[in-house]
Amino acid sequence: MPDSTHFESSTDVRVTGRARSARSVPDAVSPARASAATRATTAGNRMSMRISSVANGMNRPLASDSKRNGGPSPGPGRFTRHDGTSGEVTRTATVTGEGRPGKADPVVVQVSRWDKLKDMPGVMRGFAEYVAPAGDGYLMLAGPEVSGVSDDPEGAGVLADCMALWESLPAATRARILLVTLPLDDVEENAAMINAIQRHAAVIVQKSLAEGFGLTVAEGMWKGRPVVGSAVGGIQDQIADGTGLLLRDPADLATFGSQVRWLLDNRDTAERMGRAAHAYVREHYLGDRHLLQYAELFETVIDGQ
Repeated sequence: MPDSTHFESSTDVRVTGRARSARSVPDAVSPARASAATRATTAGNRMSMRISSVANGMNRPLASDSKRNGGPSPGPGRFTRHDGTSGEVTRTATVTGEGRPGKADPVVVQVSRWDKLKDMPGVMRGFAEYVAPAGDGYLMLAGPEVSGVSDDPEGAGVLADCMALWESLPAATRARILLVTLPLDDVEENAAMINAIQRHAAVIVQKSLAEGFGLTVAEGMWKGRPVVGSAVGGIQDQIADGTGLLLRDPADLATFGSQVRWLLDNRDTAERMGRAAHAYVREHYLGDRHLLQYAELFETVIDGQ
């Protein structure tokens, strides 16, 4: 049976940089530029809570692993709440898995609800069949504790499907896949935990079968990570040229796996794409930009009277 343990976060890692374009990417789609309506309205204030959270990067080993290796146990992660006070990660996330990534191991992450449309099992199959056999890397699928989401009755079933699929995998592959459930008792603490996971990722994926505005896509881009996302809904507006890779067919696991593998194997280009992704979100999706847009709109209306 799997080892279930907990993680804690550590030092914050901020990613900044200027936009650069990437070349020679595999089977990527040239996405349409985000529409003015998408830029101005769909991001909304709801993104600002998590995208601008001052949280901690998960750069130390898990507490249990640190003890097992003879090192000190990491202290609780700290973050800044929106009222300016200091918060502390005191609740624990449950991590189901038989292995743990080392400090040098790249981690592929999808953060989403346990929803059929997010296709967490498809992400696992794509990783197991096309990413893991061709090189290094771990996969982390992170979602909420299913008991904490009252409006998502399918969550427990999807998580159970993921567990069953995980248990059916060969031992060597299974050891490189982690299923993480995050507590929802404190939404700001939850945001800090998500931020820690995203900042530890080498590649962020969002292989949704359908999507509106992909909040976790923008979050991953803000943190300077290249994103592999399905070319559906708002995701195809969010991932601009040179900031990540779009998957034409979300059901195409081979292409999904090859895109993830390519980013893991071409880390210099992946880092350039991540820097470009951060710059793109800073330019198009932060709340202060929307405020300035409204000011420009009002100025135009007033001047036209």
